[in-house]
Amino acid sequence: MNPEWGTALTPRTFSDERAAFLSLLPALRARYPGQYVAVSNGDVVIHGISRRDVTRRFFAGRKGPVYIGPVNPRRAVRQASPFRVRPNAGLP
Repeated sequence: MNPEWGTALTPRTFSDERAAFLSLLPALRARYPGQYVAVSNGDVVIHGISRRDVTRRFFAGRKGPVYIGPVNPRRAVRQASPFRVRPNAGLP
């Protein structure tokens, strides 16, 4: 319990960090395109091009829940078509 606030602090969870990552994602796409980021306590604490490197660097000096995810550009949605393309179909 924090005596200044008079309420018990609730610890952050993995789900909290994942939610923070998802809410930060639009800004992360502009700042860290193609990289991995580690989000802890609702903020980006480490970023890099390798998930392994970001994970190693995070746990070398920190503890606690973390979400490490890729910052990819928006993915195109691929939808299967009910139609098949047949070669020379309907062509004389």
